[in-house]
Amino acid sequence: MGEIAEECTSKPLIALERDGLAHVHHDQLGEYQIAYEGDATPLFTENETNSARLHGYPEWSAFVKDAFHDYVVRGRTDAVNPGQTGTKFAPHYVLEIEPGQSQVVRLRLSAKGEVPGDALADFDQIFAERMKEADGILRRDFARRNR
Repeated sequence: MGEIAEECTSKPLIALERDGLAHVHHDQLGEYQIAYEGDATPLFTENETNSARLHGYPEWSAFVKDAFHDYVVRGRTDAVNPGQTGTKFAPHYVLEIEPGQSQVVRLRLSAKGEVPGDALADFDQIFAERMKEADGILRRDFARRNR
């Protein structure tokens, strides 16, 4: 994967492949997938400024970047793309968590084909490995700064 030129104008296309899996295509970066688990509603929109709200200009896209806010906060289900495609994607979870309790939401972005089968099967092991790596980097950087 090479560096993307600053003048690159191609956009990603994200689409629901099946429940729990969205497919991402980008002309320069290639094919990716976003896996998510649990009872989530997949939300899609475009990464375009809401010109009507900010500047009073007419919209060229019905689905703008603040669609997730409109969906979650204002209850506007028409704000997100019902065709389940866009340049922005988020699984929307509605969780009820009792005081002192926690809830884990597992997501994974990976290159298409990099993870065969269940993309979340080894999630806990990989997450633990990445935490150890991050802790090692933090310790190393802390030691460098405090010499």
